[in-house]
Amino acid sequence: MSRSHRHGRKRGRRAAPLSGARIPFARQIRFSGQGDFLIAATYVVVASLLGGGAASWGLAYIALVLTTIVMAGLFAWRDGLVSFTRLPLPAAIALPGIAIVPLLQLIPMPPALWQALPGQELRIGTLSLVGLQDTWQPLSLEPVATSLIALLAIGFVAFTGLLLRLNRAQFRRLLAVASIMVVIQIAIGLLQVVSSGQPQFYSLRQGATMLGLFANKNHLAIVIACSIAIVGFVVVRDYFNAISSGRNAIFRGRAAMATYLLIALTAIVTTNSRAGLILGVVAALPVLFNFSRGVALRWRLAIIVVLVFLAALIISTSAFETVSGRVAELDDDLRWNMLEWSKPLVESYWLAGSGLGSYTNLFAAHEQLAWVTPNYVNAVHNDYVQLVIEAGVPGIVVFALLAVALLRSASSLLPFASRSERWCEMAMGYTIVLLFALHSVVDYPLRRPAAWIFLAIGLAAIFGKRREERTAPQAETKVAA
Repeated sequence: MSRSHRHGRKRGRRAAPLSGARIPFARQIRFSGQGDFLIAATYVVVASLLGGGAASWGLAYIALVLTTIVMAGLFAWRDGLVSFTRLPLPAAIALPGIAIVPLLQLIPMPPALWQALPGQELRIGTLSLVGLQDTWQPLSLEPVATSLIALLAIGFVAFTGLLLRLNRAQFRRLLAVASIMVVIQIAIGLLQVVSSGQPQFYSLRQGATMLGLFANKNHLAIVIACSIAIVGFVVVRDYFNAISSGRNAIFRGRAAMATYLLIALTAIVTTNSRAGLILGVVAALPVLFNFSRGVALRWRLAIIVVLVFLAALIISTSAFETVSGRVAELDDDLRWNMLEWSKPLVESYWLAGSGLGSYTNLFAAHEQLAWVTPNYVNAVHNDYVQLVIEAGVPGIVVFALLAVALLRSASSLLPFASRSERWCEMAMGYTIVLLFALHSVVDYPLRRPAAWIFLAIGLAAIFGKRREERTAPQAETKVAA
């Protein structure tokens, strides 16, 4: 063997460590091109497992917060917030603003400033008892609760930014991971239904009700509804296109979607959630419309007959009778009273806000004796009103900017063919956003990380126009350079 050839082989052996163990772990992940996906998938799993209960400084949320800090730190290190600079201007301001608002509420202010804000009378009186009325205080009336909300808000923003970094293949694999977590929730929920509530993860017993890993049945219901859009628009299509092609793939995909739709809607019924029934139908309609395109009229009629038959079966179940019976109780629902009782708080705190996470104790401090019931008031059950109370004008501005960005991006749906990958992603994203927008009128789904990860997925699907430009080969070439 010639000396030059031997030298060439030596040089090749010297180059080998580029993919070996000598490279720091973070650089290995970056080199492989899968780091963002692994971080995002891990966060989906952790948030799904630990983020379904009330936000408090318990063991589950401490572990979730630690995971959030690691995820947000890795995102900032790898991206430097570049992902947000590629968004439409309203979204580029609104998304970071979600984290900035609670952080600003934690900054201590001089006494002359915070005392001048409306709604501070009770606070001043309480601090006067211990001689602290003239000390610097944060805007938030509940800084401990607001600090937890701030950390979770940072997690939401970082997770959304991380999703924006994924290329199309990685993003769609993440959708599969999220769908698997929903299936796990449904499987746990089925055990709870047949065993009168076991396994039970929270102290509040609700009997044979599907809860999964959530403390609130309504939040599991919206997650299942989101999964209908994810599976219907993306996951089924990807899977069956991968294992077959042509008419065979289309037929199998439609059959699989119909099966999952039946399972998901049945699961929503067993959550005993009135809002869930509506959300399930809202999610199913665009999916069914998309799958019916190109289907012969006779097959459409056959599908309608089958759906009507299946709907009749579901309606005849005792679980449906229970949840439909609760629909008739809407007039007596305490959430309307909570909305009325919260009006004085809106009038007092709409300008600067009382601090995110402060509503529970704030309401208790202003609750009248005539309002006292056996039920514990933990939220307005209208996230728009609670946003005004806790975040004030800054929160309203952030919300308005995000709404403007979503409305402006909706026009991007028009140029896409109804079966293109991008069109399906955006249709999925807008369906998810619509579900959260509707549910937030009567509940608080965005206050549970196990639920809001799906809103982050929806926003990333809508705003992630540049994912197709960030292919794996380009990323590897950039690292090699």
